[in-house]
Amino acid sequence: MKLVVRLMMVLLFACTVTLYGCGGGGGDEESIDGLLRGVGWLYDNAPADLSSHDIGLGVWLYYDQTLATSDIQGFTVTAPDGGHWTVTATSNLFGTTRNGPYVTGRLVNSNTPSRLPLAGTWTFTLRLKNGTISSIQKKFHEPGSSADATHPYVYVKEDWTPNSNTSQYVAALGRFSAYNYALQYSAGVGSITSTGLANIRSMYFNAEPTAYNMYCWLYDANRVYLGYTITEYSASDHSSTGLVTPGGELAISAAATTGASGPVDLSLVKYIRFVYVDGAQFSPGYGYDYRSVSYLVPVN
Repeated sequence: MKLVVRLMMVLLFACTVTLYGCGGGGGDEESIDGLLRGVGWLYDNAPADLSSHDIGLGVWLYYDQTLATSDIQGFTVTAPDGGHWTVTATSNLFGTTRNGPYVTGRLVNSNTPSRLPLAGTWTFTLRLKNGTISSIQKKFHEPGSSADATHPYVYVKEDWTPNSNTSQYVAALGRFSAYNYALQYSAGVGSITSTGLANIRSMYFNAEPTAYNMYCWLYDANRVYLGYTITEYSASDHSSTGLVTPGGELAISAAATTGASGPVDLSLVKYIRFVYVDGAQFSPGYGYDYRSVSYLVPVN
């Protein structure tokens, strides 16, 4: 099976700082030498206008802070079904969070762009340039569950349907609709609001009961990323932040956004993507394991 590594796209596949962390719930088996401290993971369901692979697996290998980035050659990932990825470390794959320094990558499979392995034991191995290796094993969760996964594969239902052994497959978190509602910018108020979104949200939640939180990515007229909004619900207690009104309509103010140099100028926003994450099975403050990204929605 041909497995492919794609470099982590900052806008789509990196953790978003407004949320409470990327996946990786559950325990890791500690590495023998302690150099590899933990693993974060996140399945993403991406639309065709954003990725040539419907489903990808973002992984973050957290390592001991005594290591320098120049010490690290890269890492390998072995899936429960024997699939294998090798990621060569480059400067844009390193970062630091409250969990410590990490090296990251997005894993996809060109032979099955809508399907990836899920249940069983995954092995992550950090490789140093001096030949040292450090490994951790991990089990992933089912979508919308804190229990270890039981389905061998996870797939994107919008783009593919298993044609055999369907009991071995579980669907990832579905994408939010980009149709049958309208978004508009109000210059006088300086906000972006919606009309007809409430009904679409109701249908979405009926179809996706594990969807737990939402935020938006913002783009200009050339579809260049500008920034992101706060989440619909607070990470600490799941209370409403006001991004969505009690009536179910969107209400984005500049103060609720973050761009490269501060709040986003909403007059420049001509497209939005709705990004949903799972996590209702977790306590507030816990990481999410699955994320879905909508197609671009125009702002009038």
